[in-house]
Amino acid sequence: MLSFFEELNLRLRQSRLARNFFALSIWQATNYLIPLITMPYIIHVIGTEKFGVVSLIQALHYYFIIFVDYGFNITAIRELSMARDDNRKLSLIFSRTLFTKFLLLIASFILAASMILLIPKFHADLKSYLLGFLLVIGQMLFPIWFFQGVEKMKFITYLNLLSKVFFVAFLFLFIHEQSDYIWIIPIQATGVILASIVGIFIIVSRFEINVVFPGRDVIINELKLGFPVFISNFSVTAYNSSNYLILGFFGGDLTVGVFSIAEKITSLLRQILSMLSQAVFPRVCQIVVENHLGLKQFWRRLIIPFASLLVLLCGLIAYLAPQIVILIAGEDLPEAVNLLRIIIWVPIIVLFNIPFFLTLLAYELKKEVMKVLLACSIFSILISFYLTYQFQATGTAVALLITELLIALGLMFALERKREFSILT
Repeated sequence: MLSFFEELNLRLRQSRLARNFFALSIWQATNYLIPLITMPYIIHVIGTEKFGVVSLIQALHYYFIIFVDYGFNITAIRELSMARDDNRKLSLIFSRTLFTKFLLLIASFILAASMILLIPKFHADLKSYLLGFLLVIGQMLFPIWFFQGVEKMKFITYLNLLSKVFFVAFLFLFIHEQSDYIWIIPIQATGVILASIVGIFIIVSRFEINVVFPGRDVIINELKLGFPVFISNFSVTAYNSSNYLILGFFGGDLTVGVFSIAEKITSLLRQILSMLSQAVFPRVCQIVVENHLGLKQFWRRLIIPFASLLVLLCGLIAYLAPQIVILIAGEDLPEAVNLLRIIIWVPIIVLFNIPFFLTLLAYELKKEVMKVLLACSIFSILISFYLTYQFQATGTAVALLITELLIALGLMFALERKREFSILT
């Protein structure tokens, strides 16, 4: 029997998790609705080929977004979740994370500008690719990691709504013809930058955070500690974004546009999994300190209902693929339908790697995660080159499916071979 205080503590934790999940649900619902509103309009105005250009720009700059994040979406959240009641520690964590991200931003700009200027593929849309770096600036400033760490997800929802409302309003105000495609990403990025500034103001004022320069040694140590997580995150980005870039070189902008339609529809489902992962990670970090048996029970109670819902949604989307593509693209694209029916099963595979991935990170087994993701990323790029060259977008979709399956199996093996951390036995 639980004592009164133990039961009260349990109820408070469950209530906090429920509130955080609800806030993230609203956030992700917004992320669902906005693409459903904007994608058909964007494709109708700029066409499938220019939509492919926009997707390529996003894919390229996502490398630098991950470089600037440097794994702080995991390492900083873990530290913040354990120091949420200590303002001095919160200030130190916030300051060193923000300053480290700023230095990485400078390095990213130099590298991104050099790549864009030196690679001929990007010269046809040179201005668009350079303006695309605004996305990296927005993500560098956006303090989602802080609010996740202190489990105040409602602020993420408010800031996300602000950036999305800005994007939608200015999209419909200024994007009216094909040549306007160049301004889509700057408008999106400006909304994120505006929300980021508001978010930092909230952190400094409401949480009484003092921003101070942490010193060179602290920043260097931060980079060393976060390196395994950075490699893991960068590996995931490498195979996701590389699919677009490889397809862009072999198939052209129009083929990328068709693939992007199918992939972005699937990514709406993947956002559910992102929401799940972000909501539960602070709780997982707490459970591993208390009771490993409780962690096993936690995952079993959580994954089964999510898996049932996801299988139903994926099956429904596969069945209605022709109608969904027409709704999003405004025209019948048989190739996009076929691609959607292949990659719509990716989210189910991703769901089953979440328990292994987060458990490994919670137990500080970051190097094991890094090894799995790095190996799978290299394999993905190689197989994507071959399959894309042979089968164009269909080959890219198959390569994506195979890679996600290998990642899930690799993470499971990495955790389960450490018997004391097993969540299956």
